[in-house]
Amino acid sequence: MKKCLFALSISLLSTSALADDQLGLSIGTPAVANIVYKGEVADVPIQVAAGYWGDAYSGIEIGYRFIERGGAFSSAQVLAGYSRLEDSNDFVDEWTYVGASATFSWGGFFIEPGISVGSGDYSSPQLLFQAGYLWTF
Repeated sequence: MKKCLFALSISLLSTSALADDQLGLSIGTPAVANIVYKGEVADVPIQVAAGYWGDAYSGIEIGYRFIERGGAFSSAQVLAGYSRLEDSNDFVDEWTYVGASATFSWGGFFIEPGISVGSGDYSSPQLLFQAGYLWTF
């Protein structure tokens, strides 16, 4: 499952960019530090956040934006994701989830709080959060 999600995210990131696509960096879920893509693929508004930092932190989150608008509240999306965190004692926490989030942006800066339910080493529901910067191209 992890390999399929990773392959899907790479294929989405490698598609041709439209004028309003955004690419950036964030901290938060799913992998502590993430590369973020928000744009359209085949006229479907999607977003992908992913990071891989060896065995310590890794994760991917794919979302479908069902609300898009200008202003501080810029979008709402449904999400599916996977997160894996390992601490210094080799204790591994994994979380496979579905959820929803809202994006608030000012210039290129954004915050994205959300909530998820799923299975793994955490109880449901779990809060999601990302903060970062997106460049428009």
